[in-house]
Amino acid sequence: MKHMPIVTYIIAALLIGVGIVSFVTTGKEHYTSLIPCALGALLIVCAVIAGRGGKMLKHGMHAAAMLALIGFVGTVRGLSRLPALLEGQAVLLPEAVPGKSATAILCAIFLGICIASFIQARKARAAL
Repeated sequence: MKHMPIVTYIIAALLIGVGIVSFVTTGKEHYTSLIPCALGALLIVCAVIAGRGGKMLKHGMHAAAMLALIGFVGTVRGLSRLPALLEGQAVLLPEAVPGKSATAILCAIFLGICIASFIQARKARAAL
C-alpha cells in the first residue's frame, strides 16, 4: 500500500490533463469541463496526506478512493453515451462525452487499484 500515493499522483495528473484538454477543445467556454482538474487537485491533497505514512496513509487513501467513486458515479453517464457518439448518433452534450468518458475510466481504474490494495493490506495485517 506504500506505493499508492505515487499511483494517486499519476491518476491526479492524468485527470488534470483530461480537464485541460476538455476545456481547450470545447473552446474555453464550458468551465464544467475543468471538473476533472478539481478532482485531480483533491487527489493530490489525498496523496500528500497518505505520503505521511502510518495512519495517515490509510486515511488519505480511503479519502482518495471515495473521491474516485464520486468521480466515477458523476461521469459514468458520459461513458454510456460514448458508443452512440462514436457511431455518429446524436447525443446530449456531445462535446462533454469524451472528457466524461476519460474521467470515468480513470476513476474506475483507480478505484479498482485502491480496492485491490485495501484487500492486500487487510490480508497482510491478518497474517501478522
